[in-house]
Amino acid sequence: MTIRQDYLQDALSHLRDFISDIYIYPEVGSTNDIALSLAKTNAIEGTLVVADHQLKGKGRNGNEWVSETGVNLMFSLILRPDCLPNALTLLSLLSALSVAEALKKHTDRHFEIKWPNDVLLDGKKICGILNESAIMGRQAAYIVIGIGCNINQTDFGPNLQHLATSLKASTGKRYDRVAILADILTRLNVHYTQFLEGKARESLKLWKNYCKMLGRTIHFKYEGQTQQGVAEDIDEQGFLIVRQPKRTLLLSQAEISTIRY
Repeated sequence: MTIRQDYLQDALSHLRDFISDIYIYPEVGSTNDIALSLAKTNAIEGTLVVADHQLKGKGRNGNEWVSETGVNLMFSLILRPDCLPNALTLLSLLSALSVAEALKKHTDRHFEIKWPNDVLLDGKKICGILNESAIMGRQAAYIVIGIGCNINQTDFGPNLQHLATSLKASTGKRYDRVAILADILTRLNVHYTQFLEGKARESLKLWKNYCKMLGRTIHFKYEGQTQQGVAEDIDEQGFLIVRQPKRTLLLSQAEISTIRY
């Protein structure tokens, strides 16, 4: 079923100070691509792009995000925070926290966040987040937060069935996508406000409660090689602190990939 404009606007009516313009499409190449185009033409903060289907959904490291039509959530949000570029890393983590909190509201299942922003259920990926930003001088010009969340899809094919899941695949129940979208944006509004007020530390404490990889030995790719170390913590900007026998690494999400633990 296609998401209706009036239904979505009504569900987001309490977020008028956060969500400004809403664009809904039955099918797009990528919601992030549309949002980036809007951001480049001065779309205001809080512009939301939602689609029932993506032909070229994007994940991290050039991966494709595959989703069935009309059963999941695919949306992108334009924000224009007054901050330094390095601070944008935090918004990636806070987006994942917002998703985990919203999904937890709808089920008694336990969700996990894999640094920096993959949300897992039953050890499988239920949500991926891709943030794309632009810098103007020494300041952030805008950031597009792109979120793909599996809600009612149950068939992921032989290549993904052991890697991906959804709320319905895990619980057997069907869920209201618009209600979950409203809850995600409600939580994101809270954490974004704290971020702007310099109080993101409180949100990061909540984020850590969902991140089981902290304190564990992880295997990852860094500087073209597979390495390992203990994921000790994250710093106040959301960078990952990894302890190795002879050094301690402070890693951004652009420097590390293929994390296993």
